Amino acid sequence: NIARYSYVCLAEQNGVRLICVTMQSQIKTDKYNDVRTLLDDAFARCTGYTEIPAQGVTGELEVAGGGSTLGTVTVSDPGVKLLLADGLTAADVSVTLELPERYLLGVDPAVYAVYTIHGRDVQETASVRVPAAVTGLEELLARMPVERLLLPAIDSESHGRLFDTVRRYPDHCTPMMGLHPTSINDNPRWREELALVERYLCSPPEGVGRFCAVGEIGLDYYWDDRFKAEQLEAFTKQCRLAATYDLPVAIHTRAAWKDMCRTVETETKAAREKGLRLRGVFHAFAEDADTYRQLKECGDFLFGIGGVVTFKKSRLADTVREMELDDLVLETDCPYLTPVPYRGQRNESGYIPYICNKIAALKGTTPEEVAAATTRNARRMFGFDAARQTTNDHSSPTESI
Repeated sequence: NIARYSYVCLAEQNGVRLICVTMQSQIKTDKYNDVRTLLDDAFARCTGYTEIPAQGVTGELEVAGGGSTLGTVTVSDPGVKLLLADGLTAADVSVTLELPERYLLGVDPAVYAVYTIHGRDVQETASVRVPAAVTGLEELLARMPVERLLLPAIDSESHGRLFDTVRRYPDHCTPMMGLHPTSINDNPRWREELALVERYLCSPPEGVGRFCAVGEIGLDYYWDDRFKAEQLEAFTKQCRLAATYDLPVAIHTRAAWKDMCRTVETETKAAREKGLRLRGVFHAFAEDADTYRQLKECGDFLFGIGGVVTFKKSRLADTVREMELDDLVLETDCPYLTPVPYRGQRNESGYIPYICNKIAALKGTTPEEVAAATTRNARRMFGFDAARQTTNDHSSPTESI
């Protein structure tokens, strides 16, 4: 009867209990005593977690990717620990599932189990959302035409998501490590980011495994050309790291081909003189045949061909006609450069077969031949077991950058 309005919220994590009290006291001079009374009451009523076991609530969720429906997965409640007031039990908790219309591979599935506490007269009714359990996804992924995805790093802001994805799908995802050129622009701490790249290459985070390349690195003057010197310094440094650790590079270039060609020629020669090697992939290559031939002379470099080759007015189609299959890998550039017939939509690795089919038509060969060659090239460049054979349909490639 002391407090006119009061609300007590409790949470607990890592053994630390947090209690928030909101109240309006009738007698201002006694308000601190009122809060103490409520705190004492909260500690007395809520003495620990109650284990709420999985209740067997399930639902089916359609999975889409590559422009089609791939199948369904089963979603279920995983069980949870809740802080219940004395007198409440697991029987006072109900659960429902919160599902989207479908799950598009490559995005957050957004599937949740919602546990509702029916507090009766001792605890206010409240709901808690937790990620639901998903089963059957691995089986779907095993049937996908793209078997392994090589994931480029951008900068420290996205490292957490990169590492989490690799830990979640270790059989399908392999990470790179590098600093993207556009993350250098207007960034006074870019040298700290570069030092972090080197530390990760030396000692990868737990559960991530080895990095397959130094990337995505390069030069990009398209958005802002005020940072050419900084980008060149970072690119050169990362090329030398790649040579030191004997890793390929994944190179991004936009509006900077003159500097790119000169730097790659210089660094390839310098590495060779030290008994090292600089090799890699020119990501999202879309230049003319002369640039292709010039870069090919630098050494062991492949050219990543993506959705641009399917565009109606793209000059890349003419270039590809002159390129050797042994120089190519197939790639996406999510969320951009989606191949026809899905141009303008969010890109995804499931669209790789459309790129494969287009190259086969340009080269006058079969999709199977393009798939076999580009898969072989990717395995060799990135250090995967060349003898390992995929169980997937070989009409589409099995590596995606």
